[in-house]
Amino acid sequence: MSAAVPYLRPLPTPPWPRRVWLKLGWNLALAVEVVAVVVLWELLVGVLRLTNPEFFPPPSAIGSAFKAITSSGVLGENIAFSVRNFVIGYAIAAVVGIAIGLTMGTSPRLSLALSPFVWTFYSTPRVAIAPLLVLWLGFGAESKIAMVALMAVFPILVNVMVGGQNVDQTLLRAGRVFGASRLDLYRKVVLPFTLPYTITGLRLGIGRGLIGIVIGEFIGSSAGLGLMILRAASQFDLATTFAVLLVLLVMANASMVLLDAARARIAPWYRETTF
Repeated sequence: MSAAVPYLRPLPTPPWPRRVWLKLGWNLALAVEVVAVVVLWELLVGVLRLTNPEFFPPPSAIGSAFKAITSSGVLGENIAFSVRNFVIGYAIAAVVGIAIGLTMGTSPRLSLALSPFVWTFYSTPRVAIAPLLVLWLGFGAESKIAMVALMAVFPILVNVMVGGQNVDQTLLRAGRVFGASRLDLYRKVVLPFTLPYTITGLRLGIGRGLIGIVIGEFIGSSAGLGLMILRAASQFDLATTFAVLLVLLVMANASMVLLDAARARIAPWYRETTF
C-alpha cells in the first residue's frame, strides 16, 4: 500500500476572521470608511460648527433635503429623465466606440484614414459643443443624449483601438494556420484579447457620460438632475445640491456594478487582478 501523498491532503480551514475577510473583503472596509467619514463630517460641521453649515451642510441637513425632494416626487421625475438619456447615449457610444475602435485597431489602412478625424474630434472640448447641440436639437432629451454619446464615445474608441493594435500576432497567425476565417479571428482572438481594454474604456465612458448629462442639463434643459443642481445652487440651497450630487454618485457606482455583472455574464473566464 502506497503512502499518502502530502500535497493531496486538504488544506486547513482558515480562522473565522480570515473567512469573513475573504467573503466580505473590501466591501466591509469601504462601509467602515464611509461611516467614519459621515460621523466625522457631522461632528465637525453639525456639532462643533467649525464651518458655516449654510455653505458646507452636515449630513443631517443633506438627509433632510433628500427626504424633502423625494417625498415631493421631484427627485424621481428628474432621475428618470437623466437616467433614460444617459442609458441611450451611453449605449450609442459603446456600440460606435467598440465598432470603430476594433476597425481602426485591426486595419492599418482604415486607421490611417480615420485617425485625423478621430483625434481632431477627441481634442475638441465637448463642453464648447454643448450650446450648439441645444440650438440644433432643442432643450429636450435629444441634445442630452447627443452630449452623453459625444463625451463617452472617445474613451471607449481609443482604448479598444489600442487593444486591437496590441493583439498578439502569433495568435492571429496560428488561427490562420488552422483555417480560421476573419470573423473567427475577431470572435475568438481579437475580442477576448481586447476585453481588458474594452472594459477600461467602458468604465471611463461611464464617468464621461455622467459629466455629459450634467453639462447638457446645465446648458439648457426642462428637467434632469443637472437642472436640479443648477437651481438649488442658484438659490444657495447647498443641502439639496449635495443631495443631488450623492444621487449622481450612486448612479455612477450602480453603473459600474451593472458593467461588472455584464462582464461576468459575457466573459466569465475573465478575472481582474486585485490587491
